[in-house]
Formats: sequence, structure tokens, C-alpha cells
Amino acid sequence: MPALFSVPIHAIGLSRHRLRLRGFGVRADPVARYRLPLHCTSRFDREQPDGDRGGNLVALCARPCRSELHALWDDILGTRTDPESAIRKAAKLDPPDPRLALVSNEDVWIAESLQAAKTSVYVDPIGLGAGPFTVDAGYRKQARAVAMERVALAGARLANLLNAALK
Repeated sequence: MPALFSVPIHAIGLSRHRLRLRGFGVRADPVARYRLPLHCTSRFDREQPDGDRGGNLVALCARPCRSELHALWDDILGTRTDPESAIRKAAKLDPPDPRLALVSNEDVWIAESLQAAKTSVYVDPIGLGAGPFTVDAGYRKQARAVAMERVALAGARLANLLNAALK
């Protein structure tokens, strides 16, 4: 049986969530939440009939190791939290497609991330089931490229939402 993919109920609920930046009325959480594919995707297969919780149940090493697919994607661009590091990384991002940056429909953002999960996350060497799977340099390189593209797009979308709210 091939794997099935779904947008979990919590992702749909979050798309309706209105996190207001003080005084702006901008929904910032959905922009950030949907930047990476595993934040609104779950994969279902025979080994995981209840889903993989967005890659959280897909091991990248044997126990007792705790490395999993979702964490790999969360950390693929780095784990530093200082603003200077974020600014340096942002300066290296290619600008997103301006037409895509204008899309403000959260359902479209979810659909984009679901498609990215199918075409970029759950691909070789990630097979069906819970793993463990060993990711190679090629997978990491491709994941980094997708993450950079998605983060740049999310940043442009957030900027557009803020600009529209400030008019």
C-alpha cells in the first residue's frame, strides 16, 4: 500500500487562528507555521496507520538515538537564535517569486507545504514506515534548498501582510 498524506486537523485549525501583532491585526503564526513542509503534513502507511505526526515519528537513527525527520527539517537552516545570525542568513536567501509572495490565502500555503512534503521530504532515502533511515549529504543539500526557498517566501508574505496592515 502506498503512503497517504493528509493535512492534520490541527493545521486546519491553525490556519483559522488569528495571532494579532500588537495593533496590526496581522496573522503571523500561520505564515511562520507553514514555512516548512512538515508543519502541516502527516504521512499514513501500514506501519503508521495513525500517521507520523509530521515526521516526528520517523527515526533517522536506531534507539536510543532520538534524531527524527521533523527535527532535521526544523534545524536544517541552523539552530542559533540570536538576531545577528538570522540577519546574516536572511541576506543569503534568494528573493522569492513575487507572484507567490502576494498569495495571502492560508489554504494555499498549506497546500504548497503538503506538496513540498510529498516531493521533497518523503523521498529517498526516507522510505515507508518509522525507519530508521539514514539521510545522506544529497538529501540534506536538497532539504536545505527547499527550506531556504520556503523561509524566503514566508518572510516575503509576512512583510506583505505587515505592509498592508500599516497602510
